[in-house]
Amino acid sequence: GRKGLHVDHVLGDRVIGRAGDDVRPGRQRRLGNARQAHDACVLGHLMNNSYRLGQQVPFNKRAGRFGDNKDAYEHFARLHDIMSLGVGLPENGNSYTVGPMLTFDPATEKHTGEHAEAANALLKDPNRKGFEIPGIDQV
Repeated sequence: GRKGLHVDHVLGDRVIGRAGDDVRPGRQRRLGNARQAHDACVLGHLMNNSYRLGQQVPFNKRAGRFGDNKDAYEHFARLHDIMSLGVGLPENGNSYTVGPMLTFDPATEKHTGEHAEAANALLKDPNRKGFEIPGIDQV
């Protein structure tokens, strides 16, 4: 059986799956378009930005500071239970990295609100010399 999605190529608005992915020979199966792939990737980058801005906190249920965001606290508490009760990770001597809650404007693809300046600085890492990407004003 198929264990997961593997994508070989993104061509224009088509994402082409690998041969043998339940696709008849010679046929292309549409898995999504380039915009959908971009939006999905952005979510991962946004989570990573929060992590990169995070702080080390002790490994206990009280460590997550989520204000009045009950949903975030419940997910954090479930993660703690899985790690402590299910995996057996002891509280003593361990820690979490807990990132701030970030807000993001999908129209401008910029962070807004608290932590925006630090989070926006992470949206684009510097390019290595020789691999610089020109800005839109330089094209």
